[in-house]
Amino acid sequence: MSLVSSYRFMVLLTSYSTYSIALGVIFLCVVTVQRLFLHRLRGFPGPKLAAITSLYKAYYEVFKGGELLQHLVELHAIYGVLHLSAL
Repeated sequence: MSLVSSYRFMVLLTSYSTYSIALGVIFLCVVTVQRLFLHRLRGFPGPKLAAITSLYKAYYEVFKGGELLQHLVELHAIYGVLHLSAL
């Protein structure tokens, strides 16, 4: 492979990776907007980070040593009980 063709390959590879990263960021932004503003459960109270991603739940299960249940009890104390009339 000549130096010119390897340079073109690197430029092409760099542009593809840049486009891939940009596409991933755009996808994450669209999913965030959909979950926060367009989803039918958007009006329910609670942490917005939990509405955006399921990593919120994984954080309490894995990194906090399984404290998700205790955290949910705390969230119920803060935000109140969900009433079925709100559905």
